[in-house]
Amino acid sequence: MAEGFMRLWGGESVRVMSAGSHPASQVSPLAIEVMREKGIDISHQFPKSLESVADESFDWVITLCDDAKQVCPIFRGKDGAARQLHWSIPDPCGASYDEEEILYEYRSARDLIASRIANWLKEELGIVVEV
Repeated sequence: MAEGFMRLWGGESVRVMSAGSHPASQVSPLAIEVMREKGIDISHQFPKSLESVADESFDWVITLCDDAKQVCPIFRGKDGAARQLHWSIPDPCGASYDEEEILYEYRSARDLIASRIANWLKEELGIVVEV
């Protein structure tokens, strides 16, 4: 979800890569559904592992869950290590067995991610977006 918002709102100003500490085999259909509600299609995205991006260089690394923060390696940046930022976003996956409750959790995570990205883009790059 974060990659979808960042690609849309950051445009040519950012190069976005997302990866996870324990990537699933596919993007969650519920994540795809709640992003479509916002007019963003993430169905073409696919989960990647941290190891798959280990040789990349980044200006920023933003972790979204507490588990990822604990295991995220230090990535290279232009002048040493990439700057790191952590946003503690609850993982909506498996929040409940009730589909409506899980959908609610996905929407909550989506909206929190959107708000954090909008604020970050404004503060760091001067890009103002409507959330």
